[in-house]
This record gives sequence, C-alpha cells and structure tokens, in this order.
Amino acid sequence: MILFFYAISLFGQTFPEKIAIFPFRVNIQIENPTPHPETELPLLFQDATIFLSKTLYQHEFLESSYINENYPEFREGLVELEAKVQMMKICSKNLFSHFLVGEAYFYSKDNIKIYQSVFSCRTMQKLYSSQITTNEFKLQRDLKKNISKILPFLPENLFYKRWNSQFTKENKIFVLVDGSGSMETLFPVLKNSLNPEVMNIYKIQNNNLILVSNTSQLFGSGELSTKDLLYALNQIQKELIPFESELWIFFDSFDKNAKSFRELGVQLKQISNQGIKIKIFQTYKLEIDKWIEIENFKNLSNVEILPVKYARVCGYSDGSRFSFIRMGRSIYLCNEEREDDFLRGINELNECAMLDLYHYTPEELNMDLLCSAYARKNKTKLVYGSSIKTDIERIILKTSKKEQANKLYFKILLKDSTKALWIRLSDRTLLNKLLEYKNTKENFYIGLSFYKDMNGVQNVLDKILLPEQKEIPKLFLLKFKELEKREISSEDIYFFFVQILDLRYE
Repeated sequence: MILFFYAISLFGQTFPEKIAIFPFRVNIQIENPTPHPETELPLLFQDATIFLSKTLYQHEFLESSYINENYPEFREGLVELEAKVQMMKICSKNLFSHFLVGEAYFYSKDNIKIYQSVFSCRTMQKLYSSQITTNEFKLQRDLKKNISKILPFLPENLFYKRWNSQFTKENKIFVLVDGSGSMETLFPVLKNSLNPEVMNIYKIQNNNLILVSNTSQLFGSGELSTKDLLYALNQIQKELIPFESELWIFFDSFDKNAKSFRELGVQLKQISNQGIKIKIFQTYKLEIDKWIEIENFKNLSNVEILPVKYARVCGYSDGSRFSFIRMGRSIYLCNEEREDDFLRGINELNECAMLDLYHYTPEELNMDLLCSAYARKNKTKLVYGSSIKTDIERIILKTSKKEQANKLYFKILLKDSTKALWIRLSDRTLLNKLLEYKNTKENFYIGLSFYKDMNGVQNVLDKILLPEQKEIPKLFLLKFKELEKREISSEDIYFFFVQILDLRYE
C-alpha cells in the first residue's frame, strides 16, 4: 500500500525537460580491447553517449559529473533490468524527465554488442530499446545510429546537420558505372576517386542497378549494351531531383545499334530538360567512333562531355620511344619524359605530334593494341609497353569540388606525439582561435572529422571543435598515426592533443 501511494505521488510530480545518461555496464572478454583501463570504460561510454546525443539533438543533457554525484551507486554501470527495479528510486530525486542506460560487451574487436534503453520518469515505463553489433572502427557511427533510434522525438540539432551538409548525399551526385568486364582496367582508379559517402553510386550489371555502399563492390563481369544504359537511366530518373541533382555516367559498352543510340539521346535530353546536370566521362575502352557520337550529346541542354587522357609509353627496336596519349577523338605522340606533365595539364597536348588515325582500323586504335599496331605500320618491333596512366582522378576531383573559387583557404600543420598532419579550414573565427594557440605555443585538444580521397586522408573543411579538456569524450581520443589503419567516415569526430607547427595561405 505504501509503495502504491509512493508511485501515485511520483505521477503527480513535474519532471524537468532534461535527459540523464548513466554509466554503461561493460563486460570484456578479450585482452586490451581499448587503450583505456577497463575500470574507466563505464564512465567513458557515458561521456561518449552524452557527446553524441548533443551533436544529434537540441535538448538538455545533464553532465556526467552531475549524474554521478547524485547516483554514486551506479558508477560501474546501470543495466536495463536494474533500472526497471529501481525506477522509482531513480526518478524520486526529480532531476530529469527521461534517462538512458546502456551495456557494452566486447567479445572480440570485430564483435562488440551495445544495448541501450530509454525510460520515462513521467510514465514510469521503458520507452525504447535498441541493440547493435559493431567493431572498434565503426563504434562511434553505430553508437550514434543506436542513439537516434531510441531518442526519436527530440528536436534535431540543425547546426550539426548544416555542419555535415557538404557530405550529405540527398539530391546531389548520382553516378552510373558500367559493371561489365570491359571496365576492369578503370575500376582501380574509380575505387580510389569515387566516394560512396558523398555520391549515390550505382553499378549497372545483369539488367540491374546495384547500389554501391563500398567501392570494393566495383568489379566487372559479363557484358552490357546500350539498352542496359537506357534501362539504368529510366530507373535512376525516379531518384533525381530537378535543378538539384547531378548525374555522372561511366559507360563503355555501347553496341552498333544506331536506333539505341538515338533513344539514348532522347532520354538524356528528357533528363537534362528537367534541370539535371549530366556529365559523361570518357572511359578507357570506349571506341573513338562511339566517342564522336557521344560528343553530339553536348548540344543538349545541361549535358557536359568530359574527355579523359589515357597514356601508355611504348619503346621500339629502332630506338624510338614515346608516350601515346588518347584524349577524346584524338591520339598524340608525346615526349615520354613529360608524360606526367601532359596528364596533369601542365603542358598542352598541342606540343605533341598527332597520330594519323586513318591508317588504323577501329580495333587497332584500342590503347591495348595500339603500340603493336604502330610497330607493324612502321616496320619495327615493340620491345617495351608500360601500364596505362590516366588523369581521370584529377578530373573527378575537379568536377566534384564544391568549394567557392573566391574563398581564402588556410593550411595548418598540427603535430601530436606520433606525427604531423596538415588540415585545411576557411572559417576566420576558427582561424583566430588557432592563431592564439600558435602564438602561445601551447598544446591543446582539437576535434576533427576526415574523409579519404585520391590524396589520402583529408579533414572535413571547418568541421573543427576546440573543446575544453573536461568536454572531450576520451573514448574518441586518438593519435594521428592511428588514422592510417582506420575506416574513415566523415560523420565521426575524433580528438587529438596537438600543437601548431606552421600556418600557410593557399
């Protein structure tokens, strides 16, 4: 009876609109799963969850020190079953409206299970629970996903959404990639330069569109035709947003059917007339006569044709040696020592001699066969042929670059206890704060997000935190050298203890 009246009195209370996050119960079944002592992990998971919740939602989350001072009996973790049993005691202090509890089980570095539940002090009930299986590299992003499932009715943190806007995929770049075997030479380059985190990448294969979530899925098999591209365009058109989306096409499996090519022009025109920018990239195996037909599409509104350079050095028994460079409908014979300069655009191809194409069949103009065909025509013998080089990575990077041309950018060289790393920023307020640290030569904590492109690991521009030491979620504290072996996600925020060595203007 006493317990009944106690419960009634709790229902009559007005609980403040605040959320408490308790220490996690941590169970470790492997050796050295984290660089932190096992006894610290309950509080580290608590702080990490508070940090991630604040990035996701505009709501008041109580500081961990406040919770732990008022509930010292739960410093080693509060699990769901115990929360159910002691809910009245937990809510009786009238400190918050909701509270979150969690458990973390380390079975191996690739098998970490997280359980989380949210309770309401108003209804005295468990509202939501969720669990994930993750690994040491994906712990932050999966923990964040779990939090978003069990705290669904809080106001969204708009600042965080804007912060990540340059990496949102919605309404932006859609990529169609030929998934046939003829693309095998190009796939290693595309794996290094297309980014599934900022692009919606689809592989065309076996009359299907396959969403590519990881570039390791870019491998070729079988054959395709122009009809397969028509089918893919018809399907992807349903996803495109007029005047917002871009469509990139990497395709070389065109057939000899003139009717299919006319249908392709009609479909591209229909899409481009909706305000969709279409970019068609020259692929490695694409025949010259087909490229000439593709060039006719540039007369359509919003269709851009992007020639790509493909180069191969060949040496002959007569002592001649030069680089064959194909770009668009032309093939050039260039100085092999300056091949990289031609590919990077430092030197213009008009400095090279043009190959007379009418001496060769369409099959002989294939870059795989051209060196041998040239030897036969010139009555010499091929003695050396290099691998293929291309500037397609540079073109993709240049094409996808969204930064404003009139912005001023800064490079700052940071160093922690393991190595130095350059970061980029444009925000003047952030720059002024960093300059203070540079002038005082003191070490400080910095939060950074990263992504990978063809130049390696890069920081997300202006997504930078300069927290006080007490605000740092130590579970996400890293060394720069650890970035090399991590799976990088632009959504993750990691913290480093650094000093500034250098600052430059770009």
